[in-house]
Amino acid sequence: MQLSGVDVVNNAPQLITKNAGTAEVKGLEAEMQFAIADYHRLDLALTLQSGKFRKYAAPVNETETIDFSGKELDRSPDLTFALSYTYTQAFPSGAHIDYNLRSSYSDSYVIANRARIYEQPDYTSTGVSVTYHSADDSWLVKAFAKNLEDKVQLSVVSTSYSIGTSPRTWGVGAGIKF
Repeated sequence: MQLSGVDVVNNAPQLITKNAGTAEVKGLEAEMQFAIADYHRLDLALTLQSGKFRKYAAPVNETETIDFSGKELDRSPDLTFALSYTYTQAFPSGAHIDYNLRSSYSDSYVIANRARIYEQPDYTSTGVSVTYHSADDSWLVKAFAKNLEDKVQLSVVSTSYSIGTSPRTWGVGAGIKF
């Protein structure tokens, strides 16, 4: 098993991946896509899991360790669920617009860093997008908004700081296929 975390090296924070002890993870993951009617699509994703450290002692400093054996794995919620609905508006030219609404849920989970264990409470995140596809599908233009709830989730924890996920984000984009 490998674990990633942020450590300060030469006075600068760096993401470090280290070999660690052993873990046991049991679970089920399912993804489904349904064409519920012409131009209407529903996507579902479900993950059920249970992950625990079998044997892992994390260094606190050069002489101390903390035994995480039997405790939950980092960033491993027991349940995640996502639901997405897309309506496609087709034009006689062959061009089309996809209107999408997506929402996801994550159960609470822990994030550990050295001597500290943090709990990220359960949360939802919702996004919307509108994408125009050219008639030959060679290019697209998209407008989107993510994290409509505007709730920041804990992502990385260090001994001296933490990093959260992005707040509400919106924008436009374009793509070309060649």
